[in-house]
Amino acid sequence: MDSPMLFVTGRGTPIDRRIEYFHWDKALLRIGIANGEDGVRLRPHSARHTADTLFANAGVPESARLALMGHSDGAMDNVYLHADTEALLEASEGATGALGLTD
Repeated sequence: MDSPMLFVTGRGTPIDRRIEYFHWDKALLRIGIANGEDGVRLRPHSARHTADTLFANAGVPESARLALMGHSDGAMDNVYLHADTEALLEASEGATGALGLTD
């Protein structure tokens, strides 16, 4: 069945949120995450933030990240980027050392 929609089911009907979450939860289970088990519900959109941050940390050029994420400019891309935990720890240790607060 032909459809003008980009993502459809095998029958050609639109993929709704229930179907998306069903497959998202199934994918998470495959990597050992029971979604919502600890009271925190991971959303599929969260994966976009993680992916963009991993691309940036891996040194993927901004032009490639913009294309992969479907962003038209760096300002929108910056909304998706999150600080790397190790980089934050290094910055904190550097500041602590600069202030003479180390043991």
